[in-house]
Amino acid sequence: MQNSGIGKALLEETIQLAKEAGYSGIVMTGEPAYYPKFGFVTCDKFGIADAEGRNYDALMCLPLNRESFGSVHGRFIVSPVFEECDNNDEELKRIEAEFPKYRKVKIKDGFLMLMDKRLGVIEAVDGDVYTVKFWELSIPAKLSQDFAEISARPKAGDDVLFLWRRGGISEITSVIRNMPEE
Repeated sequence: MQNSGIGKALLEETIQLAKEAGYSGIVMTGEPAYYPKFGFVTCDKFGIADAEGRNYDALMCLPLNRESFGSVHGRFIVSPVFEECDNNDEELKRIEAEFPKYRKVKIKDGFLMLMDKRLGVIEAVDGDVYTVKFWELSIPAKLSQDFAEISARPKAGDDVLFLWRRGGISEITSVIRNMPEE
């Protein structure tokens, strides 16, 4: 569910809850290209290393109170609960069963090449307004100017790429073909 805003919303909520709880900062391992836009920096700037005393780009922290966090240093020890999760296949299967099922889609250009576009499925067509199913959302959309031919227009059930304009009418840019698994 990348690029749908869920991770950002969870991170912003976590940061707010940590501030309200009075924590001086957050230390974590995560994607070095993603978290700095939220203020995270590498832990070496604060003398914090992992359990083995190493430091690397993915070991990051976010000072919430510069004064008190400045006195924090030492080693970041990951809770044993994460190891328990890795070793409990039955529990993980039970939790996974609670999540909605989505059909797998494989597209020619690769998912990561979409960048500003989203992948959805046409749920309904009413005149020139299309309803695009995007995860659990139903989003109103119109066709971009690229759809000159009537035969190229999407119909219910088609996979499409679209520009999501939250709070407005989104724009369907192309119909894509779901490539069979190889």
